[in-house]
Amino acid sequence: MTAGFVSWLQGGGLITTESLCFLPHNKTLLQSFAGQTVDTAPKFPALHAFLDHGRQEIEAVIHSIRAACIAAPARSLANLKNS
Repeated sequence: MTAGFVSWLQGGGLITTESLCFLPHNKTLLQSFAGQTVDTAPKFPALHAFLDHGRQEIEAVIHSIRAACIAAPARSLANLKNS
């Protein structure tokens, strides 16, 4: 099982994000990044790890972030095995 699937079973949800960042070499231009992952509300650790990576490794300055989260279905691994 993948980590995303396990996270989904433990109550994570699908999060779709779009972030606008200023380009490191030209602070007047914006670049858009879009992605999807399974993350856990309300702290969203995967989203924060992605944003931290952008700030530290790419030196990105974030302009804005839009996110939409679809809650996971109410099931557990035990319920899945019994179906």
